[in-house]
Amino acid sequence: MPYKIAGTKNETSRIIIIDETDYSIEKTVLIEGSGEYEVEVTEGKKTILARLNTGETVGYGGVDAVEVVGVLISDGEVFNSGNTIHTSVTKLTDTKAIVCYSDRDNSDHGTACVLDINGSTITAGDEHVFYSGSTYYISIIRLTDTKAVVCYMGGSHQYGTACVLDVSGSIITSGDVHVFNSGSSPDVSVTALTSTKAIVCYRDTNSDGYGTACVLDINDSTITSGEKHVFNSGNTIHTSVIKLTDTKAIVCYRDGSNNNYGTVCVLDISGSTITTGNEYVFSNGYVSYPSIIGLTDTKAIACYQDGSNNTYGTVCFLDISGSIVTVGDEHIFNSGSTYYISITALTNTEAVVCYKDVGNNDYGTAKLIYNL
Repeated sequence: MPYKIAGTKNETSRIIIIDETDYSIEKTVLIEGSGEYEVEVTEGKKTILARLNTGETVGYGGVDAVEVVGVLISDGEVFNSGNTIHTSVTKLTDTKAIVCYSDRDNSDHGTACVLDINGSTITAGDEHVFYSGSTYYISIIRLTDTKAVVCYMGGSHQYGTACVLDVSGSIITSGDVHVFNSGSSPDVSVTALTSTKAIVCYRDTNSDGYGTACVLDINDSTITSGEKHVFNSGNTIHTSVIKLTDTKAIVCYRDGSNNNYGTVCVLDISGSTITTGNEYVFSNGYVSYPSIIGLTDTKAIACYQDGSNNTYGTVCFLDISGSIVTVGDEHIFNSGSTYYISITALTNTEAVVCYKDVGNNDYGTAKLIYNL
């Protein structure tokens, strides 16, 4: 696995990489002064030790002389040679993903393409228009290795809309468009409960901006939506929902009717019926861009911009028992202005969070959150 190492001394340093599994020396590398260097290491936790050629130890564990910057990112693949907004991507298999977006250079039509992954190389398939109208607030989730459901706010009426995307190789076929809310539906977020059932959450602007959810039952390429269910009787912004079990999900949002606090509640699903648990405040501050991910059936993480603390990127841990949520302490993951946050789990003890780091030239940045 390639990692970047940054030298911060002008002298030549010897980098010693120790595998913490058995404390053996995995590799030694010479770096010539400051700058970034690529080094191949195996997976797992490492201790990084740096020594000058004079023998002086100048850094240990990433302090002073060397710093583990993060996993090396591939050069990337352009999947749309045009202005691209409201992007959402989901894994299909270990070597295949599907990305959806609004193509500004094609009248904001909802568009998708398959991404085939071979090592660090990404190959984008042909673009497929799944909705020939204005398409915003896109959210896509995997159902099976060859099927996904995409939800979005679509058309001149901005209705809440969904369709199934079937994938064969790099070819996408979209099912019929299904309207799950005949009203303006921004802040759409969908999660799959099973291969034939999903739950979608959104802000229903025709109903005072209430946080609303409904179950989507999928039969082949046909979608049937259940009754709408209000989970927050107030202005609900930046909705994010994730599955916990086949019959339980958890949703987080900014509650505009309660001081814009970060809020979370459990959604229990029986058939097409949704029951909402009590609301719990996870941040007593002005929260933006909340994103939630489940680690286990009873544990989740919420990441968000804390507007009451310099818009820092912040994370908190949520323990779930039935419909009761216990909120853990808040932790800052980025001490700078943090926007457009998205988190996903790698394992049940490790997650990666991505965001726009305004405090660092607006760079898109990723960080690992581990030992959860």
